[in-house]
Amino acid sequence: MLWFNIFVNAEIENLDERYLQVIEQQFEDCSHQNGICYWLDTDLMRMLGYEDMVTFKKVIIKAMNACTTLGEDPAEDFIQYKHVDEYEISGSYKLSRFACLLIAQNADVSKIQVKTAQYMLARMADVLLQKQDFERLEARTELTRGEKEMSGVAKSHGIGKGKYDYANFKDAGYKGMYNMSLKQLEKYKGFVKKNGVVLYDRMSTTELAANLFRVTQTSEHIKKNNIHGQSNLEEAAARIGRKVRKTMETVPEDIPLEPSEIKDVKRLGKGAKRNMNKIDT
Repeated sequence: MLWFNIFVNAEIENLDERYLQVIEQQFEDCSHQNGICYWLDTDLMRMLGYEDMVTFKKVIIKAMNACTTLGEDPAEDFIQYKHVDEYEISGSYKLSRFACLLIAQNADVSKIQVKTAQYMLARMADVLLQKQDFERLEARTELTRGEKEMSGVAKSHGIGKGKYDYANFKDAGYKGMYNMSLKQLEKYKGFVKKNGVVLYDRMSTTELAANLFRVTQTSEHIKKNNIHGQSNLEEAAARIGRKVRKTMETVPEDIPLEPSEIKDVKRLGKGAKRNMNKIDT
C-alpha cells in the first residue's frame, strides 16, 4: 500500500505538499460510498500502522468516548457493520471522516503513520484540535460525574440541609488540597467567574485529574468508614484533599490555568465535524 510506504519512509516534518496530497488521495481511495461516505475500520487500522484489531478496537473505543464528551452521538459516526476483509481480519465499524479524525487523535502518536494522519485529518477539518484537548474534555466530564456521586454520598451520610452546608463540605476539600478556600483559590489564580464558567472549566488535564481523584476518593472514604454528620464529613473531605496534595509533583495552586474554556474545546470539536461533513455532502 503506497500510503504505508510513504509513512514509514518519511518524517512528518519532511512531508512536503506534494507528498501530503498523495497521502490524502490514498486515504480518499480507501473510502466507500453507499448512501454515505465511509471507511472500514480494518482499512484504517492498517493505515495507522496497527497490526491487530484487538489493539485497534481499544483506540476506537477511546475515540467513541471522545465523541460522546463532545456531545455527539457516536452511532452517527461509528456505524456498526460486521465484515471480514480480504486479509481475513474481522471488523465491526463503518467510520465517518470525523470518526477517522477522532481515532487518529486517540491513536499511538509514536507511530509516524498516526502523526501524519493527525496532521492530514486536522487539515481537512480546518480546526486545530489535538489529543490533549480531548483528554482535558474527558477529564472535565468525569469530574462532573464524580462530583454528582460525591453529592449523593454526602447527602446519604447526613450532610446538613442548611443553605451553605454542602458548599462548606466542598470547600473543605479545596482547603485540604490547595491550603485555601475556593474563593481564595480563584483570586490566587486570577480567575474571574462569568457567564456560568467555573474554575474547573479553565483547569488543565493534570489539575482536573487531581481533583477527580480527590472527589472519588472522598466518596469512597466516606462510604468505607461510614462517616456521618456535617463536621465529620467536612473533616473527611479535608483529610483526603491533604493526601492528594502530598502526592503531587507541583502544588496544585501553582498549576497554570488553560487560556481557553472547556466550552471552546467542545466548539472546536463540533466545528470539525461540521467541516468534515461538508466534504462528503
